[in-house]
Amino acid sequence: MSILDTATTVLRLMAQEQRELSMIDLVDRLDMPKSTASRVLKQMTETGLLERDKKSLAYRPSMLLLELSHLVRSASPLIDMCAQALETLCAQYGHTGYVSVLEGNDVVVLRVRPGSLAFRAMTNPGHRSASWATSTGRALLASESDDVIRARFPLGLRPANAPDSADSPQIDDARAPTRGPATLDALIGEIDVTRSRGSMRSRRTKRFTACARSAARSPIRRAANACRSA
Repeated sequence: MSILDTATTVLRLMAQEQRELSMIDLVDRLDMPKSTASRVLKQMTETGLLERDKKSLAYRPSMLLLELSHLVRSASPLIDMCAQALETLCAQYGHTGYVSVLEGNDVVVLRVRPGSLAFRAMTNPGHRSASWATSTGRALLASESDDVIRARFPLGLRPANAPDSADSPQIDDARAPTRGPATLDALIGEIDVTRSRGSMRSRRTKRFTACARSAARSPIRRAANACRSA
């Protein structure tokens, strides 16, 4: 694995964890030798990709990455259009809302609009989840044919950040989803229901139901999904 591949894996782990990382985190979560972890973190800091906290000695993304994130958002007017629609949706129902996209077989949160209700379930922007294990991801998958969905998962249903082949390195995700369909056939069955009714109900709670609007009938169906979460 090249240094660029290793650095990308570190950044993906940081995005997944949504926190600063230490050398021990790389050793435990990526099965990386201590010498390699130390060298990679040092090189990423020297090249301006990471910064190190002087007190905790943990590593966090640098301001350079923040500047690049603004560039991504400014180059995507579609996200702003979705955010405007999200404002209307959240004001109407009072629930927390999201604009999310499919990236590979994962669903990534781009925007969050907090709801007005007392109970608020919230996921931070940048959070990545396995698409098949979330109502938002399944709603987005509903815009694709069964054949395309099956081709997405040749190795079966796997956690977020899982590799595309059995030979690829994989992040050891201790928080691998325990909810969601157990098999690919079960996933297709749930997605068929989503296509027919236009929404996907979450398995996360019994009392508070989350609903992700299927983008199957929208002209921006492959770009974004507005999710109402209770």
